[in-house]
Amino acid sequence: MFKKILVSTTALMVLVATLGFSAFAYSVADRAQRIVDDANDQIVMVVELAQMTRYDDAAFAKFVTDIIADNAIDRLEAMGVDADCTYTLYIIDGHEVLIDPIIIIKF
Repeated sequence: MFKKILVSTTALMVLVATLGFSAFAYSVADRAQRIVDDANDQIVMVVELAQMTRYDDAAFAKFVTDIIADNAIDRLEAMGVDADCTYTLYIIDGHEVLIDPIIIIKF
């Protein structure tokens, strides 16, 4: 009985230790790239949604994408990664809007 408890406890400890360290397996570059990719995907979704609506929501789309980009850049700067926005021209509801996808400058 004691042996079963000892084996179970040891196996559980090994499992928890393995799972706990997997969070640190990603490098700063991997995490930074994930943040950039997620933010850029969100920006593309906002732009595509704004282009599909029949309402004049170009200013709102610009506002939302700026928030997404600023949030991602703040998170990257906290990690010590330099990032910047490169503006891309989109046509939203007949308006030319410069939207800012993010690129990584330096790790």
